[in-house]
Formats: sequence, structure tokens, C-alpha cells
Amino acid sequence: MALAIYNGQLFAGGRFGTAGGQPCRNVARWDGQTWRSLGAGVDDFVRAFAVHNGELIAGGEFIEADGHLSPYWARWVGLKGDLNGDRQVDQEDLAILIASFETDGAGDIDGDGRTDQSDLGIVLAHYGRECP
Repeated sequence: MALAIYNGQLFAGGRFGTAGGQPCRNVARWDGQTWRSLGAGVDDFVRAFAVHNGELIAGGEFIEADGHLSPYWARWVGLKGDLNGDRQVDQEDLAILIASFETDGAGDIDGDGRTDQSDLGIVLAHYGRECP
């Protein structure tokens, strides 16, 4: 199993089909409240994570990541402000941010270790957008 902290959230990789009862394919993230899938996941074992230039990189035995050809490594391309992983920034993300405001919880988008006005600015700047 591979584990990494990225943008205040725990990412787990390995070979599994569910995390906390949620369906996922070999990779998942804990947002501080629940496990979430990362898109369509990867088609085989995730062996390692690394953070490079502010991006989360996964490496392993997979050939496909989120439905795209990506042999042995993939880069997590999330949408800034998408705190619940549903590939859009909406009222649910704003609620998560407000619930964790002035803490070091799930709303820390900019990675500075706390949920504050900077994170609120990121959510508001991306509000209404969807992940491509």
C-alpha cells in the first residue's frame, strides 16, 4: 500500500475495489470526512506516491489511469477548490470549507496547513467550474 498527504488530504493506493464502503479502483483519497474515488481510478496496483513541483504523482503496475493510457505513472490533475472530489466546485465544496474554517482540516486547498481566507478565495475563484 502507498500513502501520501497532498493538499491536506490522505491519498491511498494499492490493489483494492472499495475504501470505506465507497467503490474505487486501486486509489482513493480521504477528505477528512469520507473516502472518495479518484475519477475512474487505475487498472492495477499503485506502488508509490510522490509530490513533485506541487503535483501528486502515482507510480505502479497500472497501464490506464482515469480511463486514459498512462503506463506505470500518472499525475493527479484535480480541480482547485473541488474538496469532495465530484469534479466540480459547488455549494458542497463551500460547505466543507466553511465547516473547517480556521482549522487544519479538509478545507486546506493551498497546502499552507490551515483553512483560511486564501482557501476561500480559491473556492470562489473556481466556483461553478467542472473538471475537464
